[in-house]
Amino acid sequence: MSSVLSLNTKSNDVDKELELSVKSVGADVSMTNKISDNLTLMAKVEYLNLQPYRAVFPSRYHWNKDYNMAGSELAATYKIKNGYIKSYNRFDYTTFDYQRDDIAISNNMVNTVLYEGNIYSNQTINLNLDKVKFFSGIAYNFNKRNIAGIFSENDKSKVDNNMLHIKSQLSFTPVKNLSSTFGTEFINVHYFIDYVDATNTKNRLDRSIDNNIIAFFSENSYKFKKGFTLNAGIRQDYYSYTKDIKISPRIRGEYKSPNGIKYSLYYGQYYQSPRNGDLVFDFKSNLKSERAEQYGVNIYYEKNNRTIFIDAFKKKYSDLTKFVYAPNSRQPINFNNDGYGYAEGVDIFFYDKKTFNNFDYRISYTFLNSKRDYQNYPSLATPPFYSKHNFTVNTQFWLDAVNSMVGLSYLFSSGEPYTNPNSKDGFQNSRIKPYNSVNLNLTYLFSNKFYIHGSVSNIFNFKNIAGYNYGDLDSNGMRQEQMILPVSDRFYFLGVFYTIGGSRSTKDKVKDL
Repeated sequence: MSSVLSLNTKSNDVDKELELSVKSVGADVSMTNKISDNLTLMAKVEYLNLQPYRAVFPSRYHWNKDYNMAGSELAATYKIKNGYIKSYNRFDYTTFDYQRDDIAISNNMVNTVLYEGNIYSNQTINLNLDKVKFFSGIAYNFNKRNIAGIFSENDKSKVDNNMLHIKSQLSFTPVKNLSSTFGTEFINVHYFIDYVDATNTKNRLDRSIDNNIIAFFSENSYKFKKGFTLNAGIRQDYYSYTKDIKISPRIRGEYKSPNGIKYSLYYGQYYQSPRNGDLVFDFKSNLKSERAEQYGVNIYYEKNNRTIFIDAFKKKYSDLTKFVYAPNSRQPINFNNDGYGYAEGVDIFFYDKKTFNNFDYRISYTFLNSKRDYQNYPSLATPPFYSKHNFTVNTQFWLDAVNSMVGLSYLFSSGEPYTNPNSKDGFQNSRIKPYNSVNLNLTYLFSNKFYIHGSVSNIFNFKNIAGYNYGDLDSNGMRQEQMILPVSDRFYFLGVFYTIGGSRSTKDKVKDL
């Protein structure tokens, strides 16, 4: 329920390395150079263009201008006395223009156009001052989107979404076996939207909001004898837009057995601001922060290249945003925080790199039962983005004889809920058929610096469905139904990668693919 803006950047100890790649969907080049004993720089430029790919593998949509993305990155690590400073910066620009059939639109055809620019900057400092560790970071993200053809063939939207995140904390050990962290955090969000629908003048919005979040937090961990650890924390947040103060306690107890198995019990409260898209329509400022309460138990074991993790959890949602739509309009009105819901389930993860030589596999399964009464829902129901069962298997097999790695994966997701107006099942009580995909990849190393990587998704060509659109009533009094299908049932990828310099082996890089 909570949103986190990462203030971490990756370390890179490479002296000098140049990486080149040419792919079926684009190309990129990156360079890392250790300028001095203290300073390391990394720069990268990339370009993606799916038009040549679509010429060979057509999609279901007609593309006036296929997906294009140009991006660049610049990162630096500077070692200082007792610590280091890191900087990461990225810019990218994305465009596409395509036509899609939509039976819910009067003329059955929508032309969707996107122009999107994104700037992200992240600066951090870490200091180890004898018995005290200090961390401070500042991150900024600017996103600007111009979109046409969202809900109708004649609507347009301009959105600016800016976020500034500043965080500082001190960590120290006041007494034996006790670790403490105290910190503060500031988040500023600026959101602007200009939306207009030429077919319905009531669907017009031109508004911006600014929301500041000021937080203070404390985290403490005490190690008892015989493998017991108690972690407790508390956080206080002030939300300027909703003008409320929230206090969030969190606690976690852990026991590590002599055989290395770690058992944990946890409980926590979490708050977040309503969505920006809701706040801009809440002209009367009725909305307050939304709340989640989570508790659960998990088991973790890692030894000899094997990992097992099992987590059973339950979440209770309260103060969720509720609204209704104005007559003959897409504008939400009558906002309140009367929404509620729950989520309960189990996460299971198993990783094994030991049992078979040159072969490793990962298995994960999630069971999730969740319902909410929020937004414009008439009653408690499962949201469309939740599926009850999710199962994945990923395998990698290294073939020494041919200097290659083969990967095979399987993804399964049970059908997501939706509302079928032609059925008596009710709101969100119909189910899309389950999602299935078997994916294959192969990597061949020509040398320690040169390799080729190819992959094919959905090799058995499962006909997966994303959802349904519904149109006008037909002669039998039933609404016309249209399946929402993916751009294509299968995706092919081929890339050639070459490295000059560097100390990390290509075999290790390939295993990260």
